[in-house]
Amino acid sequence: MKRYYIFFFLLIFSPVASEAQLAFFKPGWAADSMKHAVDQLYNYQFAKATQTIAPVRRIDPGNPAIQIFDCLQIYWKFFPVSTHPAEYLKYISSLHKALDYTNKLVKKDETNAENSFYALLLNIMIAKQMFEDGDRWKATQHAMDAFAFIKKGFVWQEKYQEYYLTTGLYKYYREFFPLMNPVYKPLMSVFPPGNIQEGLYFLERATVYSVFVKAEAMMYSSYINLRYQNDKKQGLHFASMMNSQYPENYLFKVLYIENLIQSADYEHARVELNKLITSPISFYKLPAALFRGMLEEKYAHDTDEALKWYLNVISLGVPVTKANTNYVGLAHYQIANIYKQKGNTVKAKEHFKKAEDYCQYVLVKKDAKIQSEKQKGK
Repeated sequence: MKRYYIFFFLLIFSPVASEAQLAFFKPGWAADSMKHAVDQLYNYQFAKATQTIAPVRRIDPGNPAIQIFDCLQIYWKFFPVSTHPAEYLKYISSLHKALDYTNKLVKKDETNAENSFYALLLNIMIAKQMFEDGDRWKATQHAMDAFAFIKKGFVWQEKYQEYYLTTGLYKYYREFFPLMNPVYKPLMSVFPPGNIQEGLYFLERATVYSVFVKAEAMMYSSYINLRYQNDKKQGLHFASMMNSQYPENYLFKVLYIENLIQSADYEHARVELNKLITSPISFYKLPAALFRGMLEEKYAHDTDEALKWYLNVISLGVPVTKANTNYVGLAHYQIANIYKQKGNTVKAKEHFKKAEDYCQYVLVKKDAKIQSEKQKGK
């Protein structure tokens, strides 16, 4: 199954028009309404978002942008959507319906950058969901379809800034992926070259100029800088932007708290954690437990209490999924270091190995591998 990753590497980012189809890529009231509605949606203000987009919907109800908006609303309102069977089926059906319609528009005019972007976004959304559901074949098919539009975006990005995100992600992951997975390096030659710094640059531009994907650009910019680049300052910068603009989005708050703790801003992390634990969604219990443990260890200096919380994370993280793998990995890493300090080399080695397998932090993975090897001789 790993062979599919070479097609899917840039998607590990962890949404009936008439002749008078509204254009959201051009300045005007429709674009302003869409921007405002999308911001409200990402801030969990679903009723307000529906109201804001209503005038646009009345004029052009079948517009691909409206259909994508409806898909995003389902995704965020019922996040994680896979835990809501009825809404999940509606979400997948709506994505495919929107893509089928958008593909017809693209075939009529392949030079239309806006419709091409909608086709790109829909393929990415489907590929991401299929990947998370374990359907690697369908994920690969849609990822390859998306790649065809990503290449067009290289040309269109300066005029149509929504493409900044996909260009940035491609340029970054095209170079980062083979660095972390050398076995695939020869196979990457079939893809146009990327550039890590250019990728980060375009991602940053997407956080400023995009409409549909601005929030996603902030999220990717934050965790790429924090986990992969080890640039805590930039990671916190983008996470702070997210939390400021979308304070009611719990998923973004998780990343904000993670950045605060890694930047040793424990006081603010405690305040934000108190907000996170009010969420009724069980998904957030796991990262909340991890952050509680890290604060007990790093702020209160109580390793025994911290260990209890870390072990709770491991229990909550069964099975390990794409959504929780980084937090489970961090818990194993913290546990391993505690056991190392206690002189329990057997348990330290066990948890260092799992940290290497699960954690997304480049430096953590490297250190976990080194520490795991060291424990062999003890």
